[in-house]
Amino acid sequence: MSLNQKSIVSTSAEYELIVIEDNDIFISSTCKGSTSTIETNDTVERIAITNVKSSYVMQNNDQQPNQKVKHKKKEFMPYIIMGHTVLPKLKDNIRDIMLYDVPGSWNAEMITEAINKSLGSLIKATLRKQGKYYSVRALVMLRMKKIEDLEVYQTWQIMLGDTPVRWFLGKWTLEMRKERLHHQAIIKNLADDLTEVKVYMGVDSSIYYHFKSLKIVKDNKGKRKLIGFFEKQADMITACQHPIMINNIEYKWTCDNYKQRKENKSNSGGKNNRRSDSDKKGLNKKKLKDTLSSKKTSNKKQEGSKQDSIADILQKL
Repeated sequence: MSLNQKSIVSTSAEYELIVIEDNDIFISSTCKGSTSTIETNDTVERIAITNVKSSYVMQNNDQQPNQKVKHKKKEFMPYIIMGHTVLPKLKDNIRDIMLYDVPGSWNAEMITEAINKSLGSLIKATLRKQGKYYSVRALVMLRMKKIEDLEVYQTWQIMLGDTPVRWFLGKWTLEMRKERLHHQAIIKNLADDLTEVKVYMGVDSSIYYHFKSLKIVKDNKGKRKLIGFFEKQADMITACQHPIMINNIEYKWTCDNYKQRKENKSNSGGKNNRRSDSDKKGLNKKKLKDTLSSKKTSNKKQEGSKQDSIADILQKL
């Protein structure tokens, strides 16, 4: 029986149920009213088909079996808006937060899924690409445990999915966020298989001189090093005096004078600016002298030419 063919019923039954069942498809049809011929009734069959991925769908013969299907690259979406309706009793859980070090390979769907899984319910977010990472400004309805981590224990780093990311209150300025970079220590000669996740999950966080956040980067020579960020200088100094065990390998922190390097850089920039200002003043003075000397020379030439012309006139007389 064709699915598009209308049924011809000679009886006067008010309802007739037609059911066709298969492993992959289910069709039910209900006809209402009494009919004798196709032309005398315009009854519309209502057909519900479940399991859209039916094996009865034929492949396009024009497509070659070994031909690769080209997928269009998804456009970058800088904004995410979920449109959640927040219950009144949960409005106190909404927080404005900033996330750093979100992998740049993630798309908007992956970021949304990670936030919903790890933190709470995402309401909206703004993404900004910074090198190979994203910074994400998000409005999230946080779980109570995450609110405690953010505001009571004031943790600097959390797990977003399977990736450790740094987080801040959204109202913090850039200068306030940079304050957390001042006290750094580094570990060089890392094992090749050592990742941020292994360090974050494998180090005992109960020690009082524990780092507050971490990051693995490459130096100019392409060698990997671990950077630990500490809350106070005393914590950093104490950490450098004690070895740390990571994956049953002993490492040792080395103090990194990040703050002093930044200050030296700013001071050198100021000196260069002062030098450039003095150089500009010297150039201006030199230009002024040149212009004055050129004016004097031109005046002398004009006076000499006038005298020559008077001498010529007297000779002619």
